[in-house]
Amino acid sequence: MGVGIGVGLGLVPISRRLVETRPTHAQYRTSPADEIAARERLTAELQYQAQITAAALDNMAQGLSMWDEHNRLVVHNDRYAELYGIPPELLRPGITFEEIRDLFETRSVLSHRPTHAYDHDPHADRDHELSLPNGRIVLFHRRRLPGGGSVATHDDVTEVRKASRQIAYLATHDVLTGLPNRVTFAAHLDTCAKSGKRFAVHTIDLDRFKEVNDTLGHPVGDEILKLAAARLRDLMGPEDVVSRFGGDEFAVVQSDVDGPVTPAILASRIVERLSQPFEFDGHTIVIGASVGISLAVQDGADGGELLKMSDLALYRAKDENRGTYRFFETGMDSRLRERRQLEEDLRTAIHEGQFEVHYQPLLDMTKGTIASFEALVRWRHPLRGLIQPTDFIATAEDSGLIIPIGEWVLRQACRDAAGWPSNVGVAVNVSPAQFKRGDLIAMTMSALAAAGLGPTRLELEITEAVLLRDEAWVKSVLDRLSALGVRIAMDDFGTGYSSLSYLRSFPFNKIKIDRSFIADLVGTSDALSIVQATIQLSQKLGMEITAEGVETAEQLQILTAEGCSQVQGYHISRPVPASDVGGLLRFYNTGPNAGARASG
Repeated sequence: MGVGIGVGLGLVPISRRLVETRPTHAQYRTSPADEIAARERLTAELQYQAQITAAALDNMAQGLSMWDEHNRLVVHNDRYAELYGIPPELLRPGITFEEIRDLFETRSVLSHRPTHAYDHDPHADRDHELSLPNGRIVLFHRRRLPGGGSVATHDDVTEVRKASRQIAYLATHDVLTGLPNRVTFAAHLDTCAKSGKRFAVHTIDLDRFKEVNDTLGHPVGDEILKLAAARLRDLMGPEDVVSRFGGDEFAVVQSDVDGPVTPAILASRIVERLSQPFEFDGHTIVIGASVGISLAVQDGADGGELLKMSDLALYRAKDENRGTYRFFETGMDSRLRERRQLEEDLRTAIHEGQFEVHYQPLLDMTKGTIASFEALVRWRHPLRGLIQPTDFIATAEDSGLIIPIGEWVLRQACRDAAGWPSNVGVAVNVSPAQFKRGDLIAMTMSALAAAGLGPTRLELEITEAVLLRDEAWVKSVLDRLSALGVRIAMDDFGTGYSSLSYLRSFPFNKIKIDRSFIADLVGTSDALSIVQATIQLSQKLGMEITAEGVETAEQLQILTAEGCSQVQGYHISRPVPASDVGGLLRFYNTGPNAGARASG
């Protein structure tokens, strides 16, 4: 467009108008006054045309330069001088290509002579890019004119080229970590596979990374991913390629598998390095990693198949014992199919209402009566029968299905508890994923209202994983729930890192001692010391204390002697269906045996 304006409003139309307005023989007969008026009109019109041309040239986004047939500058605009950093007064009309070239060199505008732009044939049609020392990139576009000479436009394409490079980079790299992405990794993997050489494929998952996102938030999670990527890069050999696939998934092509760093050694180093604590923003975060390995050409020769085999080995490592590595073995794909089928069955179970709530009593040791029941979900599978939570909760959490399951359990538990005696409460576990969604208060109020259950009869059990997310926000939610009358219990106490500080900051009504300490209570002095200290702490803080996992009379006697206020476990009762709750209440709370357990 710039060339058209420059030519259309410039010298060519003006010269043509001079020819068209030259007086004819007949016009010599006009009076002198008419001739003067005509000249003045012509002068004014020429000035007007010149003003329009100058305005058009100087308002072009492009630089423009026009040359005559002798390579002399005829006209240029300010943008042309600005692009090359030459003062406009030095670019006088009539200056030659050679003089401008010398001017470039004298003023060191360019780091080298741009021979491709100012060569011996200035009128040849051509396009070139000039890279200027200041980092700018100019697209030089020149075309010959029919009457001789040439016209050139000069576009600053720096930002366009940067955007193109950025687009190309984004297409091949992960934005967060800067590692090659899945597409780039797949292309490299195919190249390696076609070479026929031996190499290893490692797929890596960060263990417990989801807890970081759920508890500390995605910004912290992103920083951990970047730190993990840096650690992986440090472990790689010069020919190895490490990639991030998305989320907390990474992959590695290890080129030299016959050297001193074997695939097993590299995988072991990956697990060890990623298991070391990450320090960020005042947090000490421990996640760990699991690794799956496939080998070319031992396990296969196709890149896609090798990646799939490595994934299968990774699933085995995560299922068996996180924080380790596994090599691919024949038959591993059946385990993956089972996992996928379980997730699909869970979705069906939610849709068809296949879940049940069973209830395990918490015995008040001061009275020997049941104070409340903990709601525990069970899955009544149409083919497999009753499935325990240990067999499906992890999959539910990984897939996000724990959110609808948890909400259903809360609502059902409130409905069931509404039919119990008014002095018996119900405890419901809340997962970090439920807390993260942000509607826990509204959901709790809705469940209580729908069931007609008083808030003081509901207890929400949370783990330290919930508290790690955003202390100020979590505290505000728990404070509001507590203000409604809902009781708050810290579950699995003693298994985290900062439980004592949380007891001072959050509105807990109860501490639940983790079952691992109760299991070691008899014959293990350390476990007994921890239990004693926790009971004493709860008493000083004015909190109830519940011991989980009480399975023997001896454990019960020790806890009673230490002053534990509540116990829960198989020695009291296994979890029972809602229909059996009434029988337990009659036995412990109203029957002839009421209070019999108080002494153990």
